Amino acid sequence: MLQHRMTLIMTTMLVESYSESCLPKTVKLGRTRHSKKLIKSEPKFSELPEEWEYDDRLLAFLAPCFKEDIENYVSGSGDEMVNMFTETQIKALDRELSNILKVYLKQKARIYSHLN
Repeated sequence: MLQHRMTLIMTTMLVESYSESCLPKTVKLGRTRHSKKLIKSEPKFSELPEEWEYDDRLLAFLAPCFKEDIENYVSGSGDEMVNMFTETQIKALDRELSNILKVYLKQKARIYSHLN
């Protein structure tokens, strides 16, 4: 009974942690239908574990240096970003990643416009 209750609590905590990203600008841009279509077509993205949440794969795609942290977090042996970085650092990371994603999407759009 206690183990079942603990499992429920842990599951609820995981769902809540995924419901609001600490990288809102990046995630908002990365979740658009157009962005998802382009990103999912990338071999680097396809190589990431499918059991990871899309937002985690997006982060690993844009900043591969976070792959190990994501692996650890997903396996339960790692911490959330909000516990690893200050609020200022996370906001700066969100700005930087959303800018990287914007550049990526613009480049992809240019490539596709030349093909059509």
